Amino acid sequence: MTDPTGHRWVGRVLHLQGTVTAPSAEAWRRDLLAMVDEDEGDVLDLGELDLDDGPAVVEAVNLIRGLLARWGRLTVVEAPQMLAHTLYKVGDLGPRLRLLRPRVEEGTTAG
Repeated sequence: MTDPTGHRWVGRVLHLQGTVTAPSAEAWRRDLLAMVDEDEGDVLDLGELDLDDGPAVVEAVNLIRGLLARWGRLTVVEAPQMLAHTLYKVGDLGPRLRLLRPRVEEGTTAG
């Protein structure tokens, strides 16, 4: 099933795609949480999602916390590196929230 924003459900896995930026981050999180029911899923696949800036990462953390509150447990697959690092630093990871294959983005240098 695909929702109007292009995100899709496959079984209990919610696949997110696209790019989130500061101007759209809060609405993105709010709209996603509005379309999710309790006990609807337990895996969030972020392999096709890019978070362009700090506010986008903050709203992704808020989204994950909202999903965790509804579902009770959550596995986040292929989280962008900054999101994975932030979840670790704020102490959100544990038995109810785990990361699977977080992405490692390689920096570029001007040459």
